[in-house]
Amino acid sequence: MRDSLELLEWPELFEALLGECLTPYGVKAWQKEPFLEDADAIRRHQREVDGMKLLLLRYGDVTSSSVMPDVTSVVMRLSRQGLLTLNELAQLMKVLVQGGRLIRHFARSLKGESQLGDLHDLLDERVIPQAVQVYLEGMLEPDGELRNEASPQLASLRQKLRQQKQHLQQQTQAIFQNPEFGPALQSATVTEREGRMVFPVKAEYKNKIQGVIHGASASGATVFIEPQAFVHLNNTLQGLQADLQKEIERIVREISQYLHG
Repeated sequence: MRDSLELLEWPELFEALLGECLTPYGVKAWQKEPFLEDADAIRRHQREVDGMKLLLLRYGDVTSSSVMPDVTSVVMRLSRQGLLTLNELAQLMKVLVQGGRLIRHFARSLKGESQLGDLHDLLDERVIPQAVQVYLEGMLEPDGELRNEASPQLASLRQKLRQQKQHLQQQTQAIFQNPEFGPALQSATVTEREGRMVFPVKAEYKNKIQGVIHGASASGATVFIEPQAFVHLNNTLQGLQADLQKEIERIVREISQYLHG
């Protein structure tokens, strides 16, 4: 058998066709594909290939240009009642959206081709968990971020966070425009240290600006100071960020629990 496969150049053909697979699921399916020896199985497989070729030619292709992620491990974790991350939920939704669109397109095209009965099992729309897809699309944006509609608390925290950042920006501009601070600043920029907004201050001015020092540059020429007026603003910002992260984690747990059902 091995000699016959070598004579037919099967290993080279196998690798060439493997390179044509568009998804990780196609790769896995092809890697498991045995060399067909049964004549009936070969004819059935050929009819499937010819049928799909006909559908592609007559109805076009809707394959996405973006890479479809492999969510096999994600689905396995769900089957064991495990919790998913936000990124994993986004990957799962992407597979459902792209895969669902592909199957629906060809399944509906198939209805006008009664001679292609061998493809009915392959293109069965019932394999698409429609309710799950609708639920995930209602909770996640196309880019994978949670929608504001995921919870009233999420929308409220995001709004408060935006307002707090705008307030900090206004206070930052006030610092830059204050003639008393101008000579002390190393540059008209603001940076973050440990999640807190700080200003680069010339070392010789560090005792003239009230605030918290969050370190210095490698040369020692610059110290990073959080002005006293910013302490409460930064505290509020960090508190909102922490509350937002907790709400995101709560919603992600809620989605995972829904998918367990």
